[in-house]
Amino acid sequence: MLQTANNTTGNQAYSGVGVAFTVNTAVTVSQLGIFDSGQDGFSSTLTTDLLTSGGSLVASQTFSLAVPGTLVGDYRFIAITPVVLTAGSSYVLVGYGFT
Repeated sequence: MLQTANNTTGNQAYSGVGVAFTVNTAVTVSQLGIFDSGQDGFSSTLTTDLLTSGGSLVASQTFSLAVPGTLVGDYRFIAITPVVLTAGSSYVLVGYGFT
């Protein structure tokens, strides 16, 4: 999970932030989430993409004021059609739309 430094509310001046990872054991992903710095929803549209390491889209979810998702800790989650991530494969999880 991605965190802001020193628990400071996010004020990023860039569009996307992400993390690359390799799956050790096959796992089913049924939700995608994105960081909510103030735990108060979003004033703009944000998107989370799950990609293969080669850049192919595996799953995507959009968050907005109207559809903020469920808050769990500092993150909001929305269900997706479940996808299985293959053991030994690498993926990238990216959040877009930060202003």
